[in-house]
Amino acid sequence: MNPSNSDHPVKKPLSADAQISTPDQMNPLNTRTPEALLRLKDAAMEAAIDAIALLENGRYLYLNSQHLRMFGYNDVQELIGQPWQVLYEPEEVNRLQKQAIPIVESVGHWHGEAIAKRKDGSTFVQDVSLTYTEDQVLICVCRNITQRKQAEQQQADLLEQLRRSNAILQAQQEASLEGFLIIDQNRQVISHNQKFCQLWQIPQTLIKRGKDPELLRYVLDQLASPKEFIDKVEYVYQHRELIIEDEIQLKDGRIFERYCAPLPSPSGGYYG
Repeated sequence: MNPSNSDHPVKKPLSADAQISTPDQMNPLNTRTPEALLRLKDAAMEAAIDAIALLENGRYLYLNSQHLRMFGYNDVQELIGQPWQVLYEPEEVNRLQKQAIPIVESVGHWHGEAIAKRKDGSTFVQDVSLTYTEDQVLICVCRNITQRKQAEQQQADLLEQLRRSNAILQAQQEASLEGFLIIDQNRQVISHNQKFCQLWQIPQTLIKRGKDPELLRYVLDQLASPKEFIDKVEYVYQHRELIIEDEIQLKDGRIFERYCAPLPSPSGGYYG
C-alpha cells in the first residue's frame, strides 16, 4: 500500500531565514545585560534574610543590609575594608583562627557557631557558614541564633530540674515503709517502689513488663478472697474519682491496708 499524505504529515522544509532557539537563547537571563544581572544579584543579596558578607584577605568587600543590622551598624562604609576581627572579642578571634580558619583554608568551607560583637559592644550567638570561591573571595553567611540557644538552654535546665525532682522522689519512695503502685488509664505500671514488690513477692521480671493484668493474676493465689479483690479493683477502674481505704486479707494471715486515690494532672486530666 502506498502511503498517502493523510497517513503521514509532510514535514515542511525550513526557510532560509528561519531561526532555531537554543536552550541558552531561551534562558531569559541571557536577554539581560551584565549590568542588569549584577543589579538582580545585588537585589537578591539585599533581600536575603541571612546576613551576607564578602571578604578578601580577611577584609570586608561587601556586606548586605541584614549584616549591618545584625551587628548594629547603619553605614556600610564603617566596615568596608575593615578586618573581620573587629566584630569579635579577642578570645573568640583566637578560637576561630585556631578552629575555623584552618579548616576553611584546607577544604574550602566551614560551618559552626560563634560569639559575635555588635557595634555597641553587646554580644550574640551566631550560626556561621564560610565558603571560599575559586578566586579566593570568602563568602560569610550568618544568622543570629541567640533566641534559639536561650530556648535550648531553658529546655536543658528544665530537663535537669525534672531529673533532679525525679531522683528526689525516687529516693523518698524507696525510703518509704509502705509499698505503692501507680497504674495509668491503660492499666500500665508507671511507677512503683521495691517495698511493693517485697510485700507481694513480685519478681523483677514481672514488674518490669509493667502490665497490671499480669500482676493481678500473679497475686490472686495469695489472697483469701480473690474474687472480692478483683471486683474492687475493677470498681476502682470504673470510678477513677473515688478514694478507697480498706483491708486485704492474705492466705498466710497477713493483712494489708489499701489506699486508692486518683492522680490528677494540673490541667484536670488523669495520670493514674
